[in-house]
Amino acid sequence: MSLTPRMVALGAVAVPAVLAVLFWAFHGSVTSIARGVWASATWKVILIGVVVALVLLAKSRRKLSALVVVLVILAAIPGAFLGGFTRQSALLGSVKTVEHDQPGYDWRLPWATAAASADSRAGDVVGDFDSTDTTFLPASNSYATPVLARGRLVNGFNQVAVQSRTAATATVCSFAAQVPVDQGWFAYNLRRALSFVDPRLMATGSDVWVYCDGKAAKLVIPVTKYVGFPESHRLPAGVLVYDGKTVTHLKSVQAGALPGPVYPQSLAAAQRESTQAADGLGARVFNRAGFETVEGGAANPDDGNVSELLLNRTDKTGWDYVTALTPRGTSKSIAAVSTIAADRVTYGTLNPLTIHKLARSREGNTALSNRVVTAFPVLNWKANSLEIIEVLPTSDGLWTATIANATSATRRVQIKADRSLCLTDLAGTVQRCVDADGATQSASGEPIQAGTGAGGRPIAPSADLTALTNSELADLQARVAAEVTNRLTAEK
Repeated sequence: MSLTPRMVALGAVAVPAVLAVLFWAFHGSVTSIARGVWASATWKVILIGVVVALVLLAKSRRKLSALVVVLVILAAIPGAFLGGFTRQSALLGSVKTVEHDQPGYDWRLPWATAAASADSRAGDVVGDFDSTDTTFLPASNSYATPVLARGRLVNGFNQVAVQSRTAATATVCSFAAQVPVDQGWFAYNLRRALSFVDPRLMATGSDVWVYCDGKAAKLVIPVTKYVGFPESHRLPAGVLVYDGKTVTHLKSVQAGALPGPVYPQSLAAAQRESTQAADGLGARVFNRAGFETVEGGAANPDDGNVSELLLNRTDKTGWDYVTALTPRGTSKSIAAVSTIAADRVTYGTLNPLTIHKLARSREGNTALSNRVVTAFPVLNWKANSLEIIEVLPTSDGLWTATIANATSATRRVQIKADRSLCLTDLAGTVQRCVDADGATQSASGEPIQAGTGAGGRPIAPSADLTALTNSELADLQARVAAEVTNRLTAEK
């Protein structure tokens, strides 16, 4: 069948029209791919090689064309390693390692607890949400979760649920209209929305967060851009703020101007990982340089949330991303803590990241969790479905972990540098302490003989319980639990 002039004319109109529609619909994906290719020196070499090979092939120089393809493939393999090393080297200048103490941070309700309780505390919302989208808002000491609208095939976020420790249900606010989401479709696709603001801007879905500005919901998107040639690396480019009707590009944000993290978490992680390039390409390839995050796995208290923990500084000057670090390799001991400001961003400028090396390494989180369970059997861990979650580097000499069940935090544990432990309530009031060997201590660190209180006075079984201090009552409860266990064991 031969093509008629009419068919050729229709094709000349239809093909560009289809391509135009596809470009409009998937504009974000097209610009994202093009931007990523242009940022990579390796991809530039590959594209040039393909063009040269096609030109040679068109001139019937097949052997030479095949040789070019082989050379491009051979160059691409080491180029991929060299490209990653180059990008990390560009970020490494923003990282410094110090020997002095880390900053102090406030304890927070664990992210895992807030995420798990989001559906039961969501309040008056109509829609669906993924609890992993929950973000800590340091300015209000609360957690916010975006809600996906229902009713149509293509949807965006339409509400926000904010959990606070003082309310049984969440506070709910609404967007003026639906806003884009990561991996959404068409008008509600995040990358597509960014491309219409500025095709140079990029965002990572995990960096996006929401909050309530009174009754108005706001979506905050920390964005980055590529700089450098031929190999490019990312720099911060401010934040985009959506309310459903308008979008505002704030290129620089001062500390505290917005209630959450305005510096991209993904960029902070990339800066932390850039220490892998500190000792040269060989050390990076063979994993000899830099640090790793604490181990994952169900036994680890921080499983699923091991790095870039968002914490308020105790001096009330703002909030940082904080990460406990282990040496490269199989060691699980915590040797350093990285910190980087999350509350401020300047267009085109990396926030400095500081690695604070500990004077004495701390034990890994899994070993710590096991030791806490052994130290405080009075809590009846299995019966009450309790576990240790979120070990926070709250200060150089005192770290804090949380004891919680599936949806509620019940107590804290203070971990000192000498490995002694103190059980406290959620307000921080000490209830019971043990030393590194599990022997009972007073809150001041003095040893306590079994059967005595914090002041060293004996506690009789018939003592007036209302007259006992918290530590004395906890000690008596532990003695009773231990005696019951011994008797049940003896009966068997």
